[in-house]
Order: sequence, then structure tokens, then C-alpha cells
Amino acid sequence: MSDLLSKLESIKGSIEIGSLIKDGPVSQIYVCSFKGDQGVIRIDKKVVQHLSLNRIKETQLLQSIKAYDCVPEILYSDPQNGLLSHVSRAIRAGFMAAPDAAFLSMAGDLVSVPGIDQQWEDLFHAGSWIFGQIPLVPVMGNHAYYIDRKWSDQHSIYWRPHFNLPENGLTTLPETNYYFHYQGVLFVVLNGNEQLEEQAVWLDEILGREESTWIILSMHQPLYSTGQGRDGAKRRAAFLSVIDKYEVDLVLQGHDHTFGRTYPLKAGLAVKKRAKGTIYINSVSGSKQYKLEPAIEGVFAITDADKQFYHVIDVQSSKLKLSSYTVDGELKDEVIIKPSRNR
Repeated sequence: MSDLLSKLESIKGSIEIGSLIKDGPVSQIYVCSFKGDQGVIRIDKKVVQHLSLNRIKETQLLQSIKAYDCVPEILYSDPQNGLLSHVSRAIRAGFMAAPDAAFLSMAGDLVSVPGIDQQWEDLFHAGSWIFGQIPLVPVMGNHAYYIDRKWSDQHSIYWRPHFNLPENGLTTLPETNYYFHYQGVLFVVLNGNEQLEEQAVWLDEILGREESTWIILSMHQPLYSTGQGRDGAKRRAAFLSVIDKYEVDLVLQGHDHTFGRTYPLKAGLAVKKRAKGTIYINSVSGSKQYKLEPAIEGVFAITDADKQFYHVIDVQSSKLKLSSYTVDGELKDEVIIKPSRNR
């Protein structure tokens, strides 16, 4: 059996991990161990043939495997405009880059005017069958508050009917701030439009209570802006101390319709090489593009504008890899993040 294991480990991409336990035929889905927790594993049929496995051998092999890697997540920010002409190709490109992604995340402003049903239809048509294959994790943006052609203090009533999201956030913000665990990742969604101080208290409680190897946050409005004439001072005042306290690994954002990835930051400054800091990323996947003008100098490692982006987040036990692509598949940026030693 050890010989089989060594052969299996030599085949790149031979192991895939999911979050649900299901029954399936040989060479598909089985129970496995994930860092001591029960999970599932699928061995590709090509691997089964390569190793000449049968039902008994495969069961023995799976019982011997300890799986530690997670499938990726794909991030799209600010779809909003050009849903059929532009966003659809970003979704397809992301899927082609990571077809085994555990979920897709959209960092706010999924549509421009939420009261226009045609825009929701265009969004789901843009995702088409891919949305039927991979769960979508939506983040509420400021355009959810754009009602009857004016800005409102309350978000659109059409948000919740389109999604079925966890109701484990503030009771006053149902299904607009929430969290979930996936294979060692604590993924937290914040509503950057209102009740920031209340959410900061809630976030402090969640991060202090929930155990995980990795912490990823997503909020539409950035803490560090890349768009001309913008600044994230309100969000920094509300959330920065909590983010630093728990050494959050990655913060996913949109809103500025530009691209930027920071250095690892703590207290607003780039950390030294071996120190732990938080990486923030701003992005855009739709057709609306703004002028690039970072609000604070010295925090961004890379910026760009007038391009559509998607991002693949590959989470493993010992590292997190964030790869940023333009919609035509050019690898624009890649960074490796190490887990906190204090978690």
C-alpha cells in the first residue's frame, strides 16, 4: 500500500477534496481525514486506471491517505456593468483556470440597479451553468442601496430573494454579513455600507471564538483605496484594529473599479519580511473602470487599471497562493501567504 501511495503522490492533481460526504461509484467520492476532521476525497478515474485499482485496493488506499489541500476559490469583484458582454467572459475564464473551485465569490455590486429585474437575469445568465455547478458567495455592495434612482439608507428588498445565505451575522443585517468554515478556512463577509462599529464588535467575537488555520474577509468597500478621489478611512477606523489583532490573512474588496494588491500590512504599514501582516486586494471584473490613484502611498505592491480581473485563491495547509489574472489569462500577480503562528 505504501507503494501505491508514493505513486499517487507523484501524480499532480490526483487528489481532490470536497466539503460534503456523498456516496459514489469506484474512483469518485469517499470519506477521508482532513487534519483530524471528517471530509471527502475523490480520486480521478485516470489515476485508478494508472494504479490498476479495484474496489478493495482503492478503499484500502483511501483509508491510508491524510489529505490536507483545499480546492481553490475564485474571486470576482464589481461585476455590476457589462454583465453579458464583459462579466460573462471573466466568469468563464476563472472557471477554466480553476474548474474544481470550491466556490466563487463576488465582492459586491453584483448589479447596478437592484430594482431592475433584467439586471439580475443578466447576472445569472452570465454565470449560466457555472453558477449551477459551483456555489456563489455574494457580498453586498453600495449599489444594493441604489433604489428608484436615488441612494437609500436601506438596501433593496430584492437581495435576499436571490440568495440563500447563512443567517449567523447581526440580526439587523440578515444575509448581508455572515461567515462559514470550509476546509480550514474561516470566510467572513462584511457589509461595508452600514453599522460598521456594530459589525466590528461582532467580528471581534467571531474571530476570537472560531478556530481555523486561515481567515479570509470580504467587504465591498476597501480599507485601502486605489480609485481616484477615494479613501477607506471609515472602514479602517472600524475594522483595522480587529484585523490586526487576529492577523487576518487576506481581505477581498472591490468598489474602486481598479486593481491593487497591498504588501502585508499591520497598523497601516508594510511589515518586515518575517512578520505577519494582512494582504488586501481590490479588483474589478465588469466593464466600468475608474482612474487609478491609490489614496495612501507605500502600501500597494502592484496596481493596474482599465482591465478586467479574476483571482484564484489556492488554499493549502502550509500556504495560501493568491494568483491574479487579467480576463485574457495573463498572470498579473502572484503572492504566497503563510499562516499565522498565533492561531
